[in-house]
Amino acid sequence: MCVQRHLILILAIVAPVSSDHFRITGWFGANVTLPCRPELPGYQSCCGGCPLLATGARPGPLTVETTEVRERSLKVQWTPAFDGGRPVTSYRVDLKSKEASWDTAVITQILNPDLTHLTLVDLHPAKSYNLRMFATNSVGTSHSSNVLTITTKEAAPEGPPLDMQLEGLTAHSIRVTWKPPKPDLTNGVLRSYVISYREYDKQFGRWQRLSVSATREVESIVLSNLKPSTQYGVLVQAKTNAGVGPAFHGAALLHPG
Repeated sequence: MCVQRHLILILAIVAPVSSDHFRITGWFGANVTLPCRPELPGYQSCCGGCPLLATGARPGPLTVETTEVRERSLKVQWTPAFDGGRPVTSYRVDLKSKEASWDTAVITQILNPDLTHLTLVDLHPAKSYNLRMFATNSVGTSHSSNVLTITTKEAAPEGPPLDMQLEGLTAHSIRVTWKPPKPDLTNGVLRSYVISYREYDKQFGRWQRLSVSATREVESIVLSNLKPSTQYGVLVQAKTNAGVGPAFHGAALLHPG
């Protein structure tokens, strides 16, 4: 007696396994009724009770999105796609600098197939990254998910300004010059510098503070109305929208009046 086989199938590849078996591989998703006697040249009739062996496929690509972006971390979540008829066993996350190739990506393996979110840490502030994901089952690995481009938030600079120099101009003034911090320590766009100064021997004295916009490769400011024959301590700090960084310390002795 001919028996019809009901499979859930969208696109299939039918190949002979032996003289009385067919193997069907494909993406499943719609009800299709296969006749017992398919008109396929070179294949035997299905009548007589020959079994159909359905194999799975690799998973479909994931859909991934960010849920939180901070200075040094980001959170992502993903929506599982069709698993290909075989349970997903793991996920893979690739993260790289935006300008770099995927060959340089940092790979994170997720061995819990029930997980749908992840926090990535130890990132650099104010830096752009690309992220993609893959799902794997017993058949193989999916195509890439959508690729995210993420820029982490700014942070306060981690490095002080460089090459600070103090020059006594007159008995009452000092010129201060300096350069920006190292680029990989700025942690964002430099907006300004904070210059603090006071008499050097007054350790508990009040600091006088000035601000200079960050516009040039070599910045300078003149401190005036100072006391003659007096040593002054000077601090210079770089500032982003996220905060102020560490200071470069210096001292200068004014000429006698």
